[in-house]
Order: sequence, then C-alpha cells, then structure tokens
Amino acid sequence: SEFIWKSWKIPVKYNRFYVQYPEFFTYQQDVRGEFTNKIKTNNRPTDFNFKNLTDEIIYENVPALKKEPFVQNTDNMRTSIRYELQEFSNPGYGYQNFSKTWSQIANDLYKSSKYGGELKGNNFLNEEVDKFQNIQNREEKMSRIFEYVQQNYTWNGFNGLYPDKGVRKTFKERTGNGSDINFILISLLQKSGIEAYPVILSTVENGMLNYFPSKEKLNHTLTAVVMDKNIHLMDPTEKFSKINMLPTQDLNFQGFMIMDGGSYKEVELVNTQTSEVKNLINFEISDDLAHGVFMQTKSNYFAMNDLNSKLKDESNFKKKFLSSFDLDATEFDFKENTTGDAIRYQVKFQDSKAIEMLGNKMFIKPLLFTATQSNMFNFKNDIRKYPLEFGTPFTFITTAHFNIPEGYKVESMPTEQNVLLPQGAGGYDIKYSQEDNKIVVQSLLHIGYSMLPQNFYVHVKDMFQKMIEKENQQIILQKL
Repeated sequence: SEFIWKSWKIPVKYNRFYVQYPEFFTYQQDVRGEFTNKIKTNNRPTDFNFKNLTDEIIYENVPALKKEPFVQNTDNMRTSIRYELQEFSNPGYGYQNFSKTWSQIANDLYKSSKYGGELKGNNFLNEEVDKFQNIQNREEKMSRIFEYVQQNYTWNGFNGLYPDKGVRKTFKERTGNGSDINFILISLLQKSGIEAYPVILSTVENGMLNYFPSKEKLNHTLTAVVMDKNIHLMDPTEKFSKINMLPTQDLNFQGFMIMDGGSYKEVELVNTQTSEVKNLINFEISDDLAHGVFMQTKSNYFAMNDLNSKLKDESNFKKKFLSSFDLDATEFDFKENTTGDAIRYQVKFQDSKAIEMLGNKMFIKPLLFTATQSNMFNFKNDIRKYPLEFGTPFTFITTAHFNIPEGYKVESMPTEQNVLLPQGAGGYDIKYSQEDNKIVVQSLLHIGYSMLPQNFYVHVKDMFQKMIEKENQQIILQKL
C-alpha cells in the first residue's frame, strides 16, 4: 500500500525512477525535503482491460545529506517522496477510500476493540486503584500513580500504535510494549477519577508526521491528563522520565489526544520544564598548575538522559563523562537524589593548560576546561531549514572561584558581556569580579524554549561565537 524513495548520503547529480501502478489505484504523495522533483505521468497499455499509470520522477543536483546538531532525526531533513494508497476504484468491482482525516483516525481507534476497547472495564485493576484512594490532592494522586506504573511495569523496548499484550496480560506479566505500559497508566488514572487520555504519535526514530493524516505512520501511545484546563504529558516507558518531561523518543513535534466519543485534540510534543547544568570550580594555582574541585549538577532532562546512559552502559559511564573535559582527574564521585530528577558529579582535578607564564606575568583562563572551545552551531549545510531541537528549555551556569597566588596582583580582567536573542528567547551573560585576593567568574547561558525556528540559527550562532571569544579571554596577573 506504500513505497518510498529517499536521497543518499552522497551528492546526487541526477536521479530518475519510475513508479508504475494500475489506473484504478490512486496514491497520495508525501513529498519532503527542500529539493523539488519533476513528475511526469503517462498511461501504458497492458494485456488486460486496464491501463497502468507510470510516474517518472526526476531529482537533480541533490546534495549529500549531512548530519546536523540539534536535529533529533536526520531523516526528517531528507529529500524523499512516499506513496500511500488513497483510494481504489474499479467499475464493476467496487470503490474503497483509504484516505483519512485525523478525526476519522481518532474515531476509528476509539471504536476499535484493540485500542479504545482496551480502556473499558478493566475491573481487575480495582485493587491497584485502592492503593491511591486516600490521596485527596489530584496532582499528588496523578504523580503517585505515574511513579507506581514507572517503577512496577517494564517496557520491553518495542513500540507499536496498538497494545501488543493488552491491559489484562500486561497487568499480569508487568511488561509490554510502549502502548501496553501507557494503557495501564491511563486505565489506573481514569479509574481513580482523573481525566486521562491516550496520545497517538510517531516517535523520533520513526520520523515526523507530515502533510496528510496516516495511521500507518503512527507507532506509539503516551498519556495525557487534563487537569484545571492544563494538559500534562507523561510516558512511563523510561524509568527516569517525569510528568511534563518526556523521553527523547517522544519529542517529535505533534501528537493527537483521543478523547471521549472519538474526538481529538492536537498536542505539541515538547518539554516545557527548564533543565539546568550548574558547574562550580574551586581551584588554587601553584607551580603553574590549577588544581581543585569541579562539581557539576544536572537536573530534569539532562539528568534523565545521563541516568539512562548509566543504566545502559554503567562500566563506561565514568570514562564517558570525563572524556568531555580536558583535565587530569584524581578522584571521581557521582550521586543522584532520591527522585532521580537531579544528579551531581564531583571531580578532583589538575589542569596545566589554562595557566601560562610569560616573564613576570601569569595568564589564566579562569573557566579552565569548561570554557566553550568550538561553535556547535557551525552547521555543515549552507542553510538551516529546520528548527533547532534542544529537547528542553535550558540554563547553563558556570562559576569559577580562585585565589590570586601570593606575590601577584591583577593587571587586567576581561570586561563583562551580555548578549540577548530576539523576542526574549534566551541570552548569554558573563561577569568578572574581585574581592580582596579572590576572583569570581560567572557565565550564564539560557534558552527559554525546547525548540527554536530555523530563523534563529544566525542569532544563536553569533551568540555562541561571542561566548567562545569571551570564555577564552585571559585574566593577567603581574608579579609584585
């Protein structure tokens, strides 16, 4: 019922291919990417009493698809054409329309015994529901039920639009596909008097939804709760996700919440809680060497991703973290809080690269190994035509403290700088201060949205370039 052509990882000077199908089939064409194609349709006779339609599709001068940062799925940028069967019409044999609207898809799923029917009845869950009946606050009850499902049911790593095992079997076996686990959550919430609905979507790996409605493109269900006119999104398949802090696989632009009666509402699949990374460096300088303690604290989305990484490959977790910084580590410690929404790294270190002696002067890069070295917004493609996907609104704060070595005084310090993005979308700020013999440097980077339109690319790139220049400027000390 469908077929697809995609561009390559190498440049394509000229590409021509043919799609042939009987005249009584009509296909929708889902065309993606920035490069247009030429389509010529011809009729060709057959040995039967119908004609074949042949589409000749030509792509010219299509550049290689290069991987870009801040794109969850590079295939979303790929030039492609995808055919999906729209209708069948053959006089004497009948007519069938396969095209759908999101309203039809939502209504079909609501009425389906394999989907909406799985959320009806389920009285065997009453004993589970009784565990939460004494919680009066609805938000607390929602949180407790979410945490209960997250801790007691295990995702088997597979996705699918429809539950694989169903609510009853998932309840017994405590494991299932992504929709199975979310259907358990939705059922428990509904039976506890909380307004909860399934949200259908295509995961990041599966590719974004585009142009025309298609049930074939959907491959997962997550959970929505409507409370005080607000929609709370959640997905317990990952052990470290939170309410309104979705796993990365769910952050694929749009989903559709299926409500009572088969109606639907489009929802934006983004994280709205701000996530933080806080770096704190306390160091001393002796023998042309910076040595001290580096602490990094991460919250929400960043903590969730690190904890998932640790869970998947704990043996290389320390090595992977330390490889992000150019330092010599002498001690390493890692801690997480009891709720899993914040983690802390602590490293004792030595750094010889940030200190330079020239005559009677000492040159210091005060942010040491945390200073930004390269502009991650220098993209490989000439033009950015897709949004910047960060996964979360975020704030990075770095604070460095050090004492002026005995026998030295400050000759010069860089000036502070403040850069703002248009429309208050974020900004960067760095400040230097001295009190007695202590110097404090603090930088702050903030992006207020989990996603920014492509027209922000130039502004964000320029902000990062200024950040690199500023963070690598030196404080100059002069020997007394």
